[in-house]
Amino acid sequence: MKRLLSPGAAFLTSVACAAAVLFAPGTAQAVPTWEEDWITLASDRNCDYIATAPNSGASTVCFEKNGDKLWVKSFDSLNARISMQWWNEIRTASGWELHRHGECFNDSGQHALGSCNKDFYEHSTVRPDGGHGSRIRFKACRLGTCSGVTPWINNDA
Repeated sequence: MKRLLSPGAAFLTSVACAAAVLFAPGTAQAVPTWEEDWITLASDRNCDYIATAPNSGASTVCFEKNGDKLWVKSFDSLNARISMQWWNEIRTASGWELHRHGECFNDSGQHALGSCNKDFYEHSTVRPDGGHGSRIRFKACRLGTCSGVTPWINNDA
């Protein structure tokens, strides 16, 4: 025969269950801080993967594997902010996990080219925790309106 709990006992049981779930030890990691960088001007680039910002006069962003550089080139005639949003995941024992993410801004005007130099793990590098595997994806943005995101790209120069 089932016994019904009083409303007060049912409430306390619900609170205890919720607390057990919320405060139970686990392996989840905190979400990394969103990184923001501004380009260092440059005169040339060597890109492996490219995305074009919407409504920007063909402004482009791209990723150079050798050196882990995020390039942002503005062709915007209104000198609007062009940026590259990016995500970097590493493979752990439990699968792919977000390691770093952020945005590289170009506020330097039309025809300005520059890069944000990041230091991502290489895909083949064995990290101190024994894991290996690193990949990135990104998208091009103009004033907060962005292109579609690229597929995941293994980061191995």
